[in-house]
Amino acid sequence: MSRHDLDMQHGPVLPALVRFALPLALSGLLQCFLGTIGLVVIGRFGSPLALAAIGSVQTLANLFPALLVSLSVGSTVVAALHIGAGRTERVEAVTHASMALAAVGGGAAALLLALLLRPILRAMGTPEDVMPLAVRYMRIFLFAVPFSSIYNFGAALLRARGDTKRPLWFLSASGIVGTAVGAALVIRFGLDVAGAALAVVVSMVLASTAVLVCLVREPPPFRLRLRDVRFERQALAAVLRIGVPTAGQALVFNLSNLVMQGGINSLGPAAMAGGAASLNLEGFVWLALVGFSQAGMTFSSNCLGGGRILRIRRIVLESCGAAAASGLALGALFVAFGRPLLGCYTSDPAAVDAGMLRLGIVCGTYGFCGLMESLSCCVRGLGHSRFPAVVTALGVCGIRIGWVHGPFRLPALHTMRGLYFAYPLSWIATGAVLLVAWHVFYARLRR
Repeated sequence: MSRHDLDMQHGPVLPALVRFALPLALSGLLQCFLGTIGLVVIGRFGSPLALAAIGSVQTLANLFPALLVSLSVGSTVVAALHIGAGRTERVEAVTHASMALAAVGGGAAALLLALLLRPILRAMGTPEDVMPLAVRYMRIFLFAVPFSSIYNFGAALLRARGDTKRPLWFLSASGIVGTAVGAALVIRFGLDVAGAALAVVVSMVLASTAVLVCLVREPPPFRLRLRDVRFERQALAAVLRIGVPTAGQALVFNLSNLVMQGGINSLGPAAMAGGAASLNLEGFVWLALVGFSQAGMTFSSNCLGGGRILRIRRIVLESCGAAAASGLALGALFVAFGRPLLGCYTSDPAAVDAGMLRLGIVCGTYGFCGLMESLSCCVRGLGHSRFPAVVTALGVCGIRIGWVHGPFRLPALHTMRGLYFAYPLSWIATGAVLLVAWHVFYARLRR
């Protein structure tokens, strides 16, 4: 075990969870903070419709990267299982199969989205005056997707060992450079949304290069040998068995968000700009709680491989509690200081009011999201990836899509408040089902 690795099978659980989750959360928070700076620069120095254009495609821009990140969960779970069981030869096979999947999957995702870009934007109800800027941003942004895939699969392999610090360092350095480049391109050279998209490309090229160099220099069995990168059948099958349902869950989840974005677009430019600013702030809360969710999943899988079954219950209790508490506390903090924070993005009072309405409903109930997400990850850590995917598709996504095409169409509910109510409703319903499911799976495991 190197100095970067974390012992997940022994010692107090909560301090170890915090050591794992904190760098992961800080990594996401820094990325979100840098994204916030980019939006502020666009809002203040870009063209009048630039912020609305980026806001209208934010959900779409996150779609395929989110699918690839979810697919990489399979690498984390399978590698952690083999590490816990001491099967070093299988760790090597998973490492090389994962990086092959990262390269091919990232390229295919970028190509597919490029072909479907305009039809998807039209289906989302993107206004015609915003469409040219939205298309320009996305066409450049797509170059970042393959590099993002390589970074996230590499970081997933490091997390399987409990190493969340080095991915933080890589993303921090690359993000700072990318943000500085983006600010210069927008302010100094007037590249508007193109400058913002180029900043993402620069950042992900640097981050992916750093994680590849790190893996190439690792000691066996964690070393990446570029000549051995290939689709080893058994390793690939194990990764896909966990990763594909997780990616399917992310796909349906993001499709439901596209439907929700369509509902926001129907409420006008102020709702779009305020929603974009609020969504960026919500990202801070999400990324803080997801660190504990990922910790619960990785620790559960590692202890399952090592036969430490009784420890898993403690891991789940403490990771779920920490995720829910993080969501509740940070959500309340952002609601309390929402108006001045939203004012950093836009000076339009109508947009700020729209953003505050969303913050109050969504961020104010984020504790339920934390509990739901952590339960989903912990069930997946026990090797059951299909069930949380199906439950999330039917619960979170089904409720949101049904709400937009049902109650939201009623005149009394065709408002921002009526639309955003679907978020806490979907979290509570899905979390309740996952809680019962985890108890059932754990009871079977103990028997």
